[in-house]
Amino acid sequence: MQFKNPLILYALFLLLIPVVVHLFQLRKFKKTRFSNVAFLKSVTQNTRKSAHLKKWLILFTRLLAMTAFIFAFAQPFIPQSQNATLAREHVIFLDNSFSMQAKGTKGPLLKQAVQELIKNQNYDFTLLTYSDIYPSINIEKDQNTLLNISYSPVTLTADELALKIGNAFSGDPGVVRELLVISDFKDLNTQPLRNLKNLNQHWVHLKPASEENSYIDAVELQNQDDTYQLTATIKNNLKTDKNSPISLYNGKKLVSRATASFKDSTSAKVDFRIEGQNGFQGRVHLDDAALSYDNDFYFNLDTAQPIQVLSINASPDDYLRRLYDGDGFNYAATAPEQLSYDQFTDKQVVILNELKEIPTSLITALQSFTKKGGKLILIPNPGINATVYQNLLSAYEVLPYGERVSESKSVTGINYDNPLFRNVFERRTANFQYPKATETFPLRGGSALLTYADGSPFLMQQGDIFVFSAGLESSNSNFQDSPLIVPTFGEMARSALSPPRPYYFLGDLDNSFDIKSKQTGDDVYSLRMNGESFIPMQEKKGGTVKISTQQGLEKAGIYNVIFKDSIVAHVAYNYKRNESRPANSELKTGDDIPVSGSIAAAISEVQEASSITALYKWFVIFALLFLLSEMLILKFWK
Repeated sequence: MQFKNPLILYALFLLLIPVVVHLFQLRKFKKTRFSNVAFLKSVTQNTRKSAHLKKWLILFTRLLAMTAFIFAFAQPFIPQSQNATLAREHVIFLDNSFSMQAKGTKGPLLKQAVQELIKNQNYDFTLLTYSDIYPSINIEKDQNTLLNISYSPVTLTADELALKIGNAFSGDPGVVRELLVISDFKDLNTQPLRNLKNLNQHWVHLKPASEENSYIDAVELQNQDDTYQLTATIKNNLKTDKNSPISLYNGKKLVSRATASFKDSTSAKVDFRIEGQNGFQGRVHLDDAALSYDNDFYFNLDTAQPIQVLSINASPDDYLRRLYDGDGFNYAATAPEQLSYDQFTDKQVVILNELKEIPTSLITALQSFTKKGGKLILIPNPGINATVYQNLLSAYEVLPYGERVSESKSVTGINYDNPLFRNVFERRTANFQYPKATETFPLRGGSALLTYADGSPFLMQQGDIFVFSAGLESSNSNFQDSPLIVPTFGEMARSALSPPRPYYFLGDLDNSFDIKSKQTGDDVYSLRMNGESFIPMQEKKGGTVKISTQQGLEKAGIYNVIFKDSIVAHVAYNYKRNESRPANSELKTGDDIPVSGSIAAAISEVQEASSITALYKWFVIFALLFLLSEMLILKFWK
């Protein structure tokens, strides 16, 4: 037994007062002798014994009553756990991802969770969501704050979430730290949460009434002359035979309707044809009553800004003309002796096609060109000494070529993780037509994009320069006939000027694009949609401005790119589809973390761990009983 107010127990010394008073009130009887008093002596002795016993009983009842009252004011209690008497710190993580839009038994899971918190929580706590931190929440004062919690389009990784939770607690070692996690645990790796130390964790696994949800998973656009073929992939979490209506809009105008037929499957495809290539601000809409955020998919088709390519040729350039003879590129060529450095002014890419000499003046002009955002592609001439390129490579901090190797080597490796190829290939494969090279110059350092079988680079990148290790003429290499040549040269050129893609997903790390600009002074670009403006990160290099939108944007839709109150481009953003896929049916946490199906049960567990059994009421009752006993003794004991 423990006491909330143990200092009050010093009042027990007051019990000495009635004891002393009682002792001083003991009466001394005076003896008087007279004849024949044997009978009177017997009566006197019996009366004295009865009176002493009565006074002792009264003393004991008074002492016990006072003792009981003193114990009651000291508030004795019995703790229910070893840490029940320690101070506690409460943190609640409430999942506000889009999957919490799913309907539970009492409405959307997020709204249902907020209502249960308001109903059952009775102590202050720190509330965390994916997007916000709310310190010192008091249910009575902060109900509106809880009711206004909105869904977050961007979530955290499991490690980031664990770090956020850990930082929400104070570093005081003298408090018990209680964590309540409320989530549907969809697309959430729980291992980092289990690794959190010195926390009492309680998890609430919220489950929707139905797992079925149809959503637009992806949109594919294929350019076919003056039209686009749009293929929308529709998915359902469960196999179904239902048909889902699909609509295609250009802005607010309905363009076409179709139906997605699943045919006892979880996937369906719907095709649309878009007449004309430019100025189409598209939205594909799916009628579905489950999650609402994934029922729209935005894309945009603007007039592409062509990339200006200049090739300085000492060898035939027929394959380069074919590569860059299409939409999105303007190709120009010149011989070394006819080159004017003024030609670099409006170009984004310069190709050195097997030059036999590179003068210092050309190196200086190329450095100025790349500092303004241009990209340089070096294709060596296999018939000359590699030292010809040494000064150029040194200017770009590239290790010089090694001595020529006259040995056939196959290109077998693609660096899929490099940003150049990250979004190019649908899947990784090792089964492709291997190009070969006969005369090669060994390369070292830099970032290898394509590699030989021995791991050495066939193509590498160092900053703004791309360097091949072999000439690409058909007499030295069959790379011109390889399927790799189209995406390789196309992506190298696009790295110099990346116009907005048809669509982006909010929160992706590569959400950036380039705008050709004559920007001067302090004027900046902004993104605007529905009257709301956002100024993204932007970097000016020469005549190009690189705009990055990895962070800041939170709403899906088509944004206008604004410069000096004029619309210069459009960019479409979509919510990621991670939260649309089926949730884990069972949550395995181990015996150390209890998992509840309701918030009320979890809060009850937290309160039980910190609860105590108060005993002061019993001591008040005992005190009253002792006082009643004293009154009965005084009244009926004669």
